[in-house]
Amino acid sequence: MALAKGSSERHERRYPRPTITIFKPSEGTFLDDGPAFTPDRRHIIFTRCCQPEVPTGFSLWEVNIDGHNLKPVTDEAVPSNDGPSDNLPQVAPNGLDVAYHRNVRPCDMGG
Repeated sequence: MALAKGSSERHERRYPRPTITIFKPSEGTFLDDGPAFTPDRRHIIFTRCCQPEVPTGFSLWEVNIDGHNLKPVTDEAVPSNDGPSDNLPQVAPNGLDVAYHRNVRPCDMGG
């Protein structure tokens, strides 16, 4: 709602409600997230999940900017019930080092 200067007239703006869509990757595709460009802009480091032929959880991958030469950066195997999550990659200015966040399943504290 806005009030015009020097006026008591009120103007109301109506915005459409956003459409919420829950993303579900199609069969045979993967969930890619969190891209980070290398300083030379020739490669992208990103998080990929759920690639059936490579048993990893959310791991980091590298690909050329044109989409070719896909290769893993991290390769933590998925334990029988849950895997790690490597995400939020940040490429160092030298283009050789990648810092990232790893979530791991907490240890069972049962007796």
